[in-house]
Amino acid sequence: MKRRSKALLLVGWGALVCSLAVGEPWKAPARAVVIDRIVAVVNKDIITLSDVQEAGKREFSQLQQRLNGGRLKREMEGVQRKYLDLLITRRLQLHRAKEMNLNLSGNEVEKALEEVKKRNKLTDSDMRALLKREGLTLKDYRERIGEELLIRKVTNIEVNSRISVTPEEVRAYYDSNLSEFMPPERLRASHILFLMPVNANSDVEQAKRAAAEGVLAKIRSGADFAELAKRHSQDPSAARGGDLGVIRRGEVLPNFERVLFAMKDGEVSDVSRTRAGFHIIKLVRRLPRKAKAFSEAQTEIRNRIFQKKAKTRFTRWLEDLKKRAYIEVTM
Repeated sequence: MKRRSKALLLVGWGALVCSLAVGEPWKAPARAVVIDRIVAVVNKDIITLSDVQEAGKREFSQLQQRLNGGRLKREMEGVQRKYLDLLITRRLQLHRAKEMNLNLSGNEVEKALEEVKKRNKLTDSDMRALLKREGLTLKDYRERIGEELLIRKVTNIEVNSRISVTPEEVRAYYDSNLSEFMPPERLRASHILFLMPVNANSDVEQAKRAAAEGVLAKIRSGADFAELAKRHSQDPSAARGGDLGVIRRGEVLPNFERVLFAMKDGEVSDVSRTRAGFHIIKLVRRLPRKAKAFSEAQTEIRNRIFQKKAKTRFTRWLEDLKKRAYIEVTM
C-alpha cells in the first residue's frame, strides 16, 4: 500500500469524481512554514501531516475562507484530528483485507472506473483533466478505486454478512412506531384577510384590526363565513369564499400555521396577525390520515433495522481492529 493518501480515499468510489470537480487545493496560511512530519504509525504504516492535509484540504480551505486567528487555529486542529482518525480507520481496514488474503481482479477495478465515468457523464479526456487538477494519474486513481473496493469487500464480509433481521423484528418495529408511517397532517381551511400595506402607520393598523373584529363579530352572530369572505377579504381566495384548499405544515405563515393546527373542525379563530395582515381563520376539517400498510413499509423498516445493527457492529469491529493493531499517534 502506498504511503501517501489522497482525499479521494475518504469517499465511496461512486462519488469520487464529483468531489474532484468542486474542490480547491488546500493552502497553508500566509507566511506559515509547514514542515512535513509523521503524525501516526499504524502497524508498519506511517501517516504524515501532509497526508492529513491532503485528505481534508477542501474543509481546510473552507475554514480559511470563513475564520481567522485563534478560532481558525482551533477549528483546523479539530479537522486535522478528524481526518487523521479517518486515515487510521482506512489503514486498519486495508490491513484486515490483507490478512484475509482478499484480492481484486483487474476487471472489478475497470468496471468501477467505467461506472464512475458513466455516472458523471465523463469521457476519458474529461477524467484525465479532472485527475490532473488533483495531481493524480489514471494509474493513481485506479489504485484508489481498488482500495475502496477492498474496504467495501472486507466490510461486507466482517460486518454486513453477519447481520440478520427477522420478520418478527420488522413487525415489532412497525407496531411500535406506527406514527412514523402516517402521512403528513392535512387540513382544509378558509380565511378572511385584511391586508396591511407596507410601512403602514399605527392608525392604519388599528383601523384594519377594527374592521377584522367587526367581521368576526358578525360570524360569531351566525353570519355565513364564505359570504363575508367574498365581501371583505383582500386575498385572491375571496372569490372562493376564502377557501385555501388543503394545507400542510410549512405551507403557510408561521403564526397562521400555529393558530390553524391548534383548532378543531369547524372552529373560527380570533383575529390573528401575520406579516401579511389580519386574518380570521376557519378550520373546515382535518383530512383523514391512514398509516402506510405493513406490506408497503416492511422493506423500509428492514433497511432501517439493518443499518442500525450495521453501525453498531462496525463500531465494535473497528474497536477490535484497533485493539489488535499497533497504533501510535504523535499529532
